[in-house]
Parts: sequence; structure tokens; C-alpha cells
Amino acid sequence: MERKKTEALTETALAEYRKTFDTPVSRLINRMWAGHWHLGVFITSDEPLFDAQMRANRIMADGAGLKRGQRLAEVACGVGGTARFLAREYGATVWATNVAEAKIAEARELTRAEHLEGVIEYSIADFHRLPADDATFDCWWCQEALLYAVDKAQVIREGLRVVKPGAALVLSDLVLDRRLPAAEREAFVTAMKAPHMSSHEELDAIVAGMGLNVLDRRDWSEHAEPTYETLLVALNALLRDPADAVDAEAVDALVRRITRQFELAREGHLGWLYYAIRK
Repeated sequence: MERKKTEALTETALAEYRKTFDTPVSRLINRMWAGHWHLGVFITSDEPLFDAQMRANRIMADGAGLKRGQRLAEVACGVGGTARFLAREYGATVWATNVAEAKIAEARELTRAEHLEGVIEYSIADFHRLPADDATFDCWWCQEALLYAVDKAQVIREGLRVVKPGAALVLSDLVLDRRLPAAEREAFVTAMKAPHMSSHEELDAIVAGMGLNVLDRRDWSEHAEPTYETLLVALNALLRDPADAVDAEAVDALVRRITRQFELAREGHLGWLYYAIRK
């Protein structure tokens, strides 16, 4: 019965996620992020977001001990920005998945534009239940997406299942301060389509409870504020000269969501954690 309940919750969560990201707003969000839907690790708060994003990617890749030519699984891949980075800079072959068809379609377009379609394969798949054989990949990778999972431990178990013995899993995720008043928390996770979002302590407990070897763990929360500040500037610039047919309600929801992420990050309530782990 518990399994059926979890599966039902997962289907509901996926449907809510697709309502936002399987729509024209996906392309507006991609332009805001400039093709890479992930936070950055800044040296200075005013450096370009792209440089900070690539720094985060390299830290994560180093944490996984990536070697050239390895095969990776990237789950919840956005529009494939990290998959293309791994293919370009590490010579990786990447299987990248997402549940939103609009994201996968755009990822394929961007990958063709970079002539990387021969080394990146995209699939529509739920990271709770991956259509992949056991012990297939040299690394499993998940960036700022575990917050959407109904069962985070199950997502990590799937990662452990599909990687080869001794391979690393790397993940980064947004976390929400559990001291945030209940009404504010509920409003935020509802807007984020992430009702099961964890706190720092809860995510640490999930990893610890699985008996995994933590190769690296970093609290990157200080970098959330400059990331979202940069995004707000980019979004406001795009809205002055819109190129995408997005309805006003969806645009308003996006502006409110990014603004609230920036506010919570500035107040220290929205954090960002990174882990490299091994069974």
C-alpha cells in the first residue's frame, strides 16, 4: 500500500512539474538561464553567471573523479547544458533524462547546434524509475532537481543501481531552512512545484541513512543569492523585448518565483548543497 501511495504521489508531482515546464515558458526560462539551468559557484558576486556555473560543474566532475571517455547518466537534465559540458570538456558519452518533453526537445536542438548528438542521448524518463540496466554507467549526476522528488532516497537508490561498482554519484540540490514559518514554506514549495523539498538537515539525514561513503560535501548556500540576482536582471531584460509567446499569467508566476528565490537566498532561508558519494 505504501508503494502504491508513493507512486500516486510521484505521478501527481510529475504532472504538476509538466504544467510549468512542458509549456512555452520553458524557452523563456532557458533564455534567462542562457542554456544552463543550474546555479554557479562565484569567486566574486559580479562575475558572469556562466563562469560560476562552469566552476560548479568542474568541482562536481572532479569530485566524481571523472576520466575521459566515461559513460554518464544525467537525470533531470534540464535542456542539456551539463550534458554538453561533460561531452565537450571530459569527452563523456552521456545519457540524459527529463520528464518534460519541451525540455528534451530544446536539449536536442541545442545539442545538434553544437554537433554533439553522436555522444549525447536524451530520453524522457522519471528519475525514480530509470529505464536502464544495472551497473551500466561510470557516474550518475543530478543537479538542483532532487527537490522535485517524492522519494529522494529512491532516486539515489536508482543512481546506485545503474552505476558500476565503485562509481560515484554527484548531486547538488536546493534546500529550504526548516525555521521558515509554515505558511511561507507552503507558499514557496507550491510555487516551485516541489512540495517535498528538504531542509539541509533532512537531506544530510537521507544521505547518512543510506550508509554511503561521502567523498565530498559542500554548503554552497552563499552562491544562491548572486545566482538569482543575476537571473532577475536577465529576466527583466528579456521581458522588455519578449521573443517568446508566453501568456501573461505564466510570466507573472515566473517573475514571482525567481524574485522569491532571490529573497529567500538573501535572507539565508534558501540554501544549496553539493555531494559526491559512493556506495
